[in-house]
Amino acid sequence: MKFSIIIALAPERKILVLDTIKKLNYPKKDYEVIVKISKNASKNRNDGAKEAKGEILAFIDDDCEVPKELLKNAEKIFKKYQEISALGGPQLTPKNDSFFGKSVGLVMQTFLASAHMAKRYKKSKFTLNATENYVTTANFFIKKDVFNKFYFDEKIWPGEDTKFFLQLIQNNYKIAYSPDIYIYHKRRQNFKDLAKQHYKYGYVMKYLNTRLGFDFKTLIFLSPSIWFIYTLLTPILYLLNKFLILPLLLYLFLLILNSLYLSIKKPLALPLFPLIFLLIHYSYGLGFLIGKIKK
Repeated sequence: MKFSIIIALAPERKILVLDTIKKLNYPKKDYEVIVKISKNASKNRNDGAKEAKGEILAFIDDDCEVPKELLKNAEKIFKKYQEISALGGPQLTPKNDSFFGKSVGLVMQTFLASAHMAKRYKKSKFTLNATENYVTTANFFIKKDVFNKFYFDEKIWPGEDTKFFLQLIQNNYKIAYSPDIYIYHKRRQNFKDLAKQHYKYGYVMKYLNTRLGFDFKTLIFLSPSIWFIYTLLTPILYLLNKFLILPLLLYLFLLILNSLYLSIKKPLALPLFPLIFLLIHYSYGLGFLIGKIKK
């Protein structure tokens, strides 16, 4: 058997991806679908991998839509580039997503919102040297014999995927990224869920940095938390020196500029774009700070 598709499912969630998996243009005898149910996504994936019979494990999220050629495209890349151990691609916003979801999807594709990780949300250039900035466990393929050397950390979430990808890279295993290995994944459907998502992303960075030994002390990861503090201090800084608010004015300019650019694709979402940018930056920044403060 070539592929084992592993789907981690929380008990309260419905599994939606099976509808499109059934339509895959690939021999049914050459792939299997394993669904594992519990609150721990990493445990579900690890348990699924332990009973998998395929040479390659395919981790796909429960609420995704997969294109018919996904497995065929993955097989071609693994055959052509035998030096790679893993493969991933972007998770695109589905055409039937909500107005809010599509707006979030467009924002996530920008450097201002996602920095280098924007490649996770749009089709970008093929590479044989992908990093954690390129791939997610919503759409990830890996040779089973390589996966068995690491497994996902069941004690952290989110961030378990980032740790896993970094371990692969640090041990000289190659990850490829291809725009042909894409899936459709719905975005958060309201401000509350979006804030919660990015708050958790920021919060877990402290754990990855201090407990696991990975270096996240870069301007990109620190900037939202620094910006959060700067914004709180802006009234005081203004009283000290009016020029100290120039960074805030520049940020607002970039916010408006990016929002206007995105409005070319979705004009009615123009009032929504700045709010989404702000929510992503400040919820992540707050999460990072709280994570640093808490033991």
